Amino acid sequence: DNCHHCSICQRCVRNFDHHCGVFGRCIAGEGYRGNMGYFKVIISMGGAGIVTAMSFSIFSAAAHVSSGENAFLAVLAVSMTTCSCCCCAYVMCQVSTTAPN
Repeated sequence: DNCHHCSICQRCVRNFDHHCGVFGRCIAGEGYRGNMGYFKVIISMGGAGIVTAMSFSIFSAAAHVSSGENAFLAVLAVSMTTCSCCCCAYVMCQVSTTAPN
């Protein structure tokens, strides 16, 4: 079995991947699958945010002649959300562990 001692929790963990500072616990075994589901939901919500921001920008631009500053902020918001979602998806798709061998 893949057992590792977590220096933060001070306990041995079976199928250890890493200690998560966000959740405050070790990510391992069955809990790993639950965390992946959590990140999939976050990415889906980000995708919905992108669609919402783009729709709002398009309808806003069609309704009035918007200033260059508003257009810049809309593009910036969509770009930042897209980059954040892509980063999360990339990390999630990497089948690797941060645990030392």
